[in-house]
Amino acid sequence: MALSGNLAYPATRTDQTDRDNVKPSQLTALAPLLVHLGRHARRAGQLEEALAAASAAVAAYRAIESRQPESTGAGLAEALLDAAEVNAQMHRFGKASAIAFEAVELYRTLATERDPIHLPDLAGALRRAASYATAANRLGTAHAACEEAVALLRDLAALDRRRHRHELTEALALLARLAADTGRRKEAAARFREGLDMLKALPNRTAGDRKSGLTLATLFRDQIELEALGDIAPLVEQAAARFQRAAPAPKSATVDPPQ
Repeated sequence: MALSGNLAYPATRTDQTDRDNVKPSQLTALAPLLVHLGRHARRAGQLEEALAAASAAVAAYRAIESRQPESTGAGLAEALLDAAEVNAQMHRFGKASAIAFEAVELYRTLATERDPIHLPDLAGALRRAASYATAANRLGTAHAACEEAVALLRDLAALDRRRHRHELTEALALLARLAADTGRRKEAAARFREGLDMLKALPNRTAGDRKSGLTLATLFRDQIELEALGDIAPLVEQAAARFQRAAPAPKSATVDPPQ
């Protein structure tokens, strides 16, 4: 999926006169299309095309922000997170982290100055930025961001457990690993236990629930083994057992009645 010159225009053209000739309505229509194009390319494994589209989307939203100061900035933050994810998939974790932290600050402004409805967006951006910073070996930065994400998600989960407890469980797993990696072994054990308590409370009614739960259980198992916290390992298996699909009971043999 090659990007045409027109689609790449916001990211590649630098002539200010040409930029000024683009109508705001055209940019407003183009920016979300570029976001979707980038996601489609990323799902198809076409990372160079995905990065070009994501970069173009970021440039388009920046142009919108410069022309429309009343714009919320949510579109730019979303496009930045897409660009960060593509960079992470290309193993450019330092760049991914820097881009994601820019999105964090946009969502922080939105949540604190405009509408607290953006608090879940802020928590999600913090969690992703922490993950990228971890991969970039910026452990102190990652730990601080993940701590903030967990604090936000605890508050959000208290208000709406069904919506936010999965994200909180995943964030706790990352925070536990970061605590262990930075020498906070007691904190790591406490966060792992808290996360496993959350995991055991997640729903397991549907196939999607079970798949999600087993994915999280695997995440916990891998990180606990990595940190050699053997005393917690049995708790993972107890939590994972809730999400195992029960084997169907064997059909009882039928016996023909005597003639």
